[in-house]
Amino acid sequence: MPSRRLPNEREGVFAVTVLYNQLMKCKACHRDIPDNAMFCPYCAEKQSGETDTEAFDYAAFISYRHLPRDTEIAQRIQGAIETFRIPSGASSKFADGRLGKCFRDTDELAAAHSLPASILEALATSSSLVVICTPGTRESIWVQREVEVFIEMHGRGRVFTVLAAGSSAESIPEYLRPRAPEFGLSDEEYSSPLAVDMRPEASGKARDETLRLIAAIAECRYDDLKQRDRTRRRKRNAIVAATSALVVAILAVALVFALGARQDSLAADSRKLAAESAELLAHGDRYGALEKALEALPKSESTNDRPYVPEARAALENALEIGSGGDSLWLASYEIATDAPLGLIENSYAHRIEIEEDRAGAIAVSESGGYFAVSDSDGNVSTYDMLTGRKLANCNMPEEAAPFVDGLYVRSMGATEHYLLVGNGGGGGVLAWFEAKTGKLIETSSGTGCPSFNSPNGTDLVSMCMPLSQGGYGVAIADLESGGSSAAEFRDEEVLSTATTCFTTSGSRLGTNYSTFGNRLFRSEVDIKTNKSVDLAYSYATSLEYIDGSIIAASAEPMTSDDMTRRFAIESFDEELVLKWRYEGSFSSEMIEDAGIRSLIPGEPVISEPIGSTSAVPVRVGRNVLIFDSKTGELFRETPFDQTVVDVAALAGENGSIETIIATCSNGTVNTRNFFEGSLDPNGDGMRLALPFPLRWAHVSSVDGHVVLLAIPGNAEDRIVSFRTDWLRDDGDKTEYSLDELIGQANRILTDNKKKK
Repeated sequence: MPSRRLPNEREGVFAVTVLYNQLMKCKACHRDIPDNAMFCPYCAEKQSGETDTEAFDYAAFISYRHLPRDTEIAQRIQGAIETFRIPSGASSKFADGRLGKCFRDTDELAAAHSLPASILEALATSSSLVVICTPGTRESIWVQREVEVFIEMHGRGRVFTVLAAGSSAESIPEYLRPRAPEFGLSDEEYSSPLAVDMRPEASGKARDETLRLIAAIAECRYDDLKQRDRTRRRKRNAIVAATSALVVAILAVALVFALGARQDSLAADSRKLAAESAELLAHGDRYGALEKALEALPKSESTNDRPYVPEARAALENALEIGSGGDSLWLASYEIATDAPLGLIENSYAHRIEIEEDRAGAIAVSESGGYFAVSDSDGNVSTYDMLTGRKLANCNMPEEAAPFVDGLYVRSMGATEHYLLVGNGGGGGVLAWFEAKTGKLIETSSGTGCPSFNSPNGTDLVSMCMPLSQGGYGVAIADLESGGSSAAEFRDEEVLSTATTCFTTSGSRLGTNYSTFGNRLFRSEVDIKTNKSVDLAYSYATSLEYIDGSIIAASAEPMTSDDMTRRFAIESFDEELVLKWRYEGSFSSEMIEDAGIRSLIPGEPVISEPIGSTSAVPVRVGRNVLIFDSKTGELFRETPFDQTVVDVAALAGENGSIETIIATCSNGTVNTRNFFEGSLDPNGDGMRLALPFPLRWAHVSSVDGHVVLLAIPGNAEDRIVSFRTDWLRDDGDKTEYSLDELIGQANRILTDNKKKK
């Protein structure tokens, strides 16, 4: 057999597709045809010994445009040909089996001048050519080339057309119509190819048309295939009828067993749902726990849609916060998912290591307002109800600040009783002022740097302080409710670092601001524009509070890459910045990693504002909580914990002393210590909460008589969980409930929560 060669398109219309470099004579019309041609391209006569099925790799080559309708019909034709079995009684060269595979190119051809070698090879080894015709086929140069190649190799008699859309005149190209005079042939010698109708309007006869095409490809009589198809359908219908009767009988017998098995399966599913409810509750998602517990129970006591299992009732009682609920008095409240990861900045360090500092967010809490605000790493700012977790508003930054300007996202927030202030450090600084619970934008100002905010609990007073780019700092003190304000700038070339701030109020004046920059503490009389400063013990301040007439400042050494242990100092000044006392010690920062998320827990000294009236100064630093007397500096108490303390809440008693502290640690434990005389639980064992994940941020607040914990897990990028104690209920002393009462309570809570959202 002569060797094959790749085509040369410069050899003419037909010669471009010749795969053989020699010619032979047709045995019927004696014209020159390509060597080893399967059919004569002129008279369509089979050539000796070359049309056995073994000579072909494909039963058909399907040529089509890669458009939706063309592709749909091409796929349907391919499936019909490849799955059709030739009936044993049919006279066909494929009588012993299936027609075989089809070649359907799924790739769009590039805008080149020649067909790829893979296409040429497939055309050479295909028994038939099926052309899918739609009005767009006439425009396809590639379909035309494939047809011309195939006709030269195998003759026109093996070309079949499928009319998929449009009329025959507008869809079947000219090169597939009779062109006898062009080649010096008679109409009998060069006839139009077979066309089958697969247009949508002919859907009723699509099966018969497909059989016509298969009969042509298989070279057998259409009537044979049609008869075989009728017989097969009759047999199938009879089998279906008999099988249906048998299935009905079997189902009747099996129904009794199935009902019992279904009840067992549902009971197992209910126990699984109850376990999932407990897991959600452990992670702080109370509403999710209620939904899972309801799913595990029947709709009511009188229905049998699901079997009753005691585990499901216990899960519902725990989610409703009645019944035993475990040993701890902490109760899961809710879980919030933010739109983007939370990478918080605290004391110049980003808690989540993978978040760049210029994309870190902030959290602000208003205890008297009963809400908190969150800014994620994409600059989205939202406020939430602290007791229920209900989203209150989106506080969208104005266009010039959203989501960032000059690469800096939201970096600081301040929460008063009714208002939220959001600071953005980019573009010279943009400050936005919102109604916290509605998201209404009140006012914006630019050129504000990145302010630090401070607001006394229960007021709408706010102090703002920020370093200026040219050196020095700016201070503004405002009453957001009345609109009164005063501001001043103070020049000092050394002031270029991050600020912390606190302030006092006196009579009709808006007060005196105290601010720290680096290692310096400033006293600024804003309305008369005078200031003075003193140096702190260490190189940068970490916290500042005004407690019972004293200015309490914390400072620390900077952290180095090879040593996380540092010195710190707590210093107390009077209102004229005269040092009253100083305490020094050391602490270590901590790195935690869970679920692939690394978080830095700075552990630097942070002064907490006590809950209640007291002169005591609570400070968390490293793994310790220290309590000082603000006037004398006496260390009342040092309480150590197993891990770094990320938050401490100190509750004062009626005598002005700290009676209880609640310390939240990086390992996920919330620890209570009671110091009042006669405490039955001094180590807080009954109040201890152990969360199943580490924490990188936490805050404990007192809201409407409840103690509320907000926490950011160390193993989650975009989640805030909440727990609380002393949940108030109006059910008196009642402790026994029917199942319908429990289900009713749960549905009311879920419905109310959805309405609020």
